[in-house]
Amino acid sequence: MALRRKLAIIPEVQRPAWAAPAEARALLPAMLIGGWNDSLAGDRDVIAKLARKPYEEVNDTLARAANVPDSPVRHVGDVWLLASKEDAWALLGKFLTRADLENFEGVVLDVLGQPDPSFDLPVAERYMANILGKSLPYSGLLREGMAETLALMGARSDSLTFVDATSGQERADRIVGRPLHKANADWKVWASIAYHLPLLAEAAPGVFLDAVERGLSGEAPVLLNIFSEGKNSLFSSSPHTGLLWALDRLAWHPEYSHAARPGRRVASHRGARPN
Repeated sequence: MALRRKLAIIPEVQRPAWAAPAEARALLPAMLIGGWNDSLAGDRDVIAKLARKPYEEVNDTLARAANVPDSPVRHVGDVWLLASKEDAWALLGKFLTRADLENFEGVVLDVLGQPDPSFDLPVAERYMANILGKSLPYSGLLREGMAETLALMGARSDSLTFVDATSGQERADRIVGRPLHKANADWKVWASIAYHLPLLAEAAPGVFLDAVERGLSGEAPVLLNIFSEGKNSLFSSSPHTGLLWALDRLAWHPEYSHAARPGRRVASHRGARPN
């Protein structure tokens, strides 16, 4: 149906009932997040904050939306998913208010700017983080969904202008910059968002590269900490791989390669590594 809407010339096909003004705002939290785990209190709290109403009310609305033809959401077990993020943004993005965007910015900082408690444990014990109660209160699905939303904001900037006249890229730059600024004060934040860095780099390339450069500066570069984490443990992995994949993704674009941006501490070839 999302593809049909892109190709259709009949307005009734282009705009489903759930995208009408009377229905659209109730779906904005799902559009902003993309997916979450209904069984986790942290995920439920995020949705409630974005909706500015109790989660039970949001859940009731989504349950009705999930059972209409051409539904914008899917409910599988404990998981809620947006059927098509690009389709939803094309139809619902214009209903976002300044307050919605500022609320989302604060939620992103709370979620992606929070260090994973598992990094407080010795490396050899981190595989037991869930058992020891040292895990993030949010699902990986929700965190990844936020990063995907930011990447979409940046990638669709040319066709996305918000109610306050800011472009998608301007919003993405501002929102991504906040957790990255926090990361340069605490390496555990870098480590905690490591596997979301490719999407954050895609969302705000310039902001991301500036943050990496700051993280590699000074006598004790904060980013070096994520290169040593986990290297001596059979059950752990080093979070630096997320950073390398993010640099790799940007290195394919001539604007962000080393040759085009002299002075940047990134390489211009595949498998980019910071100096």
